[in-house]
Amino acid sequence: MKTLSKSQIHRFITKIHGEDIAVRFIKPKYKEDKFNNFLANISLICETFLITINKNLWKETPIIYQKFLFLHEIGHIYSPYLNVKSGKSTAKDELYAQKWAINTAKKLKMKKLYKYSKNQLNAWKDYDWNGPYRKYRMAHNLAKKEGII
Repeated sequence: MKTLSKSQIHRFITKIHGEDIAVRFIKPKYKEDKFNNFLANISLICETFLITINKNLWKETPIIYQKFLFLHEIGHIYSPYLNVKSGKSTAKDELYAQKWAINTAKKLKMKKLYKYSKNQLNAWKDYDWNGPYRKYRMAHNLAKKEGII
């Protein structure tokens, strides 16, 4: 499957955020690795934001999802709910990042990405309550309460 190149990633992030963000690709080695279940996360290291990508899952992802993922992860930077030092997010943080992604795609007239981001938020309703994606299911419920979906 075709993926975004490093230069395409750089241009996309700069377009969205206005400045570059460090991106690191890793290959989880162990099944117990907490990163094995997730495609990406964002953290703050020495006052630089770092998006870490799971290389094993990245290759299997369509480009529209890759762009959505960067948009969503950048949304975490603006979230008042994220603890970037611990790298852990909450349902409120996930919803904030998703709303930011949706609004930014709309503002930048990225129609396909805007629609995809909205659909992704709605798809979170199908996530398992007991699995590692519980916070996304809870974020979907918060979005319903707020009348977003």
